[in-house]
Amino acid sequence: MTDILAALLLVIGSIGLFSLILSFSVLVNGWALWLLWGWFMVPLLSLPSLTLAQSIGVGMAVSYATYSYVPSKENDKGLFAVVIVRPLVAVLLGLIVKQFI
Repeated sequence: MTDILAALLLVIGSIGLFSLILSFSVLVNGWALWLLWGWFMVPLLSLPSLTLAQSIGVGMAVSYATYSYVPSKENDKGLFAVVIVRPLVAVLLGLIVKQFI
């Protein structure tokens, strides 16, 4: 009985952790899109600004339509790069480029 309970807790914990990571990824990617859109698309192309919620929705739609993550058996840090590093690097690079506009 203890083994079944431990396995059930492991499954529930794994699902919870996955949901937390996915939610954080969606928020960080939406935030990055919101900043970059406001910095570049609004002033350069006179497009309307997006709210954070709209940016999250657009980011999710674009990511869903264009990106596929292929995990590598050699490098388990790839998920961290996709979830955290990719949007932060985009914002950092966008901030640097914005200084020249």
